[in-house]
Amino acid sequence: WIGYFDTSNNRFYLVTNTQADGGGSWSSYEYPGTPAGAPGALPMANQVGLAMLYSGGVASPVMAVLDNAVTGRGLKVAIFNRSTLTWSSASTIDTIASGSSALAVNFSESGTIVLAYRDLLSNKVKYTTSTTGTTWSTPIMIGSVGQGAGLNIKINPYNGFPSMSYFDRANNQVIYAECSALPADCATTGWTHILVDSSAGTSGLVAGNEQLLSSSLSFDSVGVPTVYFPNGQSSTGALKAGVLSSGAFTLSTLLAGINGNLSGSPAVNFAVAGWGVTSTTNSSYRTTMSYLGPGNWMYVTSCGY
Repeated sequence: WIGYFDTSNNRFYLVTNTQADGGGSWSSYEYPGTPAGAPGALPMANQVGLAMLYSGGVASPVMAVLDNAVTGRGLKVAIFNRSTLTWSSASTIDTIASGSSALAVNFSESGTIVLAYRDLLSNKVKYTTSTTGTTWSTPIMIGSVGQGAGLNIKINPYNGFPSMSYFDRANNQVIYAECSALPADCATTGWTHILVDSSAGTSGLVAGNEQLLSSSLSFDSVGVPTVYFPNGQSSTGALKAGVLSSGAFTLSTLLAGINGNLSGSPAVNFAVAGWGVTSTTNSSYRTTMSYLGPGNWMYVTSCGY
């Protein structure tokens, strides 16, 4: 299952394939809501997050969208019925009148969905959760002003607690946020923040191009987090991994950028390794990352194989 926004016709879509490897037939289903025009100025963008809602052994796609049109803005969600091939009505979780960016979604097979995004009025990350896909907790603000670019959220499979990673672009930092409770309790309190990197290489990036920034999370068999992120042009230009140990993150380089520290290069360039990084971890706790890197190629890096 894949969700995306089509800029050519201003619509959101859900697509699926008859085979897990994508080698079968594709089907496309238009989301029940169309933005009333183009989004506002960057970093506002129409974005999609997709989760599976598990109930009674059945998994139903739940699609969350950031609609950033001038009118009707908001974080909206609808559930797709795989039996009838129809959508529920779209409902609004947060109106976000001043726009939003950086949508991130994750879910567990126990039936919990967690969702995070950046509200551009408060300029902070917000968090909400649901076990039904229709009723959501009141969004709570997480972290400090200016944080949230490159946002990622995951439920730690070891304890079921939600965690996030994101950039503080203006302060050249990468932040890890974790909650010490189950997702429903984290809708009111329990969040702490740990600095991952204080020289993240974001100098030169601005609101109009910070969408290049990304981070991703994985957890090992005892719940220890690793944060993956691009260390930008004004630092090393490398794809970095930060592993939490004794309350602090230890960094290592997974793939170096071209030309050392890229001194004199523009902030937006493809000598940096790690733009758009995403990661997935299998049941054996082996992690695979995909990202853009030197030469503007798509790269894949694996750990634990």
